[in-house]
Amino acid sequence: HGSHQVNVSTEAELREAIGNAEPGDEIILAAGIYRLSHQLWIDKKGTANNPIVIRSAGDKYSAKLTGSSEEGINIGDGAAYIVVDGLEVYGMGDNNIHVQNASYITLQNIKSHDAGSDGDVIKVNQANHIIVQNNELARSGARPGCPEENCWQELIDFVDTDDSAIRDNVMTDFGNLAGYVKGGSTNVEITGNTISGQRSGAGDPAWGIGGWTDSELLRGRQYEAINVRFEQNILTNNQYGALGIYDASNVRIQNNTFNNNHGVLIEFRAGNAPKASSDNITITANRFNNNSLSSDGLCVIS
Repeated sequence: HGSHQVNVSTEAELREAIGNAEPGDEIILAAGIYRLSHQLWIDKKGTANNPIVIRSAGDKYSAKLTGSSEEGINIGDGAAYIVVDGLEVYGMGDNNIHVQNASYITLQNIKSHDAGSDGDVIKVNQANHIIVQNNELARSGARPGCPEENCWQELIDFVDTDDSAIRDNVMTDFGNLAGYVKGGSTNVEITGNTISGQRSGAGDPAWGIGGWTDSELLRGRQYEAINVRFEQNILTNNQYGALGIYDASNVRIQNNTFNNNHGVLIEFRAGNAPKASSDNITITANRFNNNSLSSDGLCVIS
């Protein structure tokens, strides 16, 4: 199928274009605000050579999606080779963007912020070959009814997500964890991100490698996170701490910069994986500047 461009300027046109999308199609959103009546469901399959691209026509963030009382953009049910590029996505009723049971999905040049109650800014689960790059992410949703001090979901939540990358994103103004890779996630690189501005009252470090996942979701994997590269990230002004390692295996933490963090820089924590340990963790060539550590120092086993 030859590629063709489909220009849209209303919610109805956008939904119709996605419903009719075939490999190679480029759906181009005119500048403006698209108020979604309900979640924007995408289950299409592009191909490696002809992905389906959904992008803003003009400058980055000129096309804005908001207003769904449910999730915002939901990519799933076997969707593959989809690129979402240059949109602003905010103010949904739940997760702003959710990728599940999908592969070869790229989310790039997106400004996503102010998720709904109990919502993540970007949530990814049971997926592979996901690239989240060059995005500006802020303000996940509050968890309803939780203790005052630790009341927020994540900017990026990877659960059971393999062969994927989180790179060159700017993550700011989050209540607890900016994000994590967990749930047996394998072969993930987290590189070139800036993670800053964790609020006071957080109960976890700003970024998690591993986490706490319900046992059945681990599908027999022995660790929460396996084969993870955490490199060339900048972690700044985080109130509880910078980096948490929760039941992870084969992790390389290298060439990162830790500036003005409080509490703890790298903390080893219990996750919920069968191994109940973190193994083969390498920490090399990182820079530590002006951090205000708790009495426990650089690395803490808790």
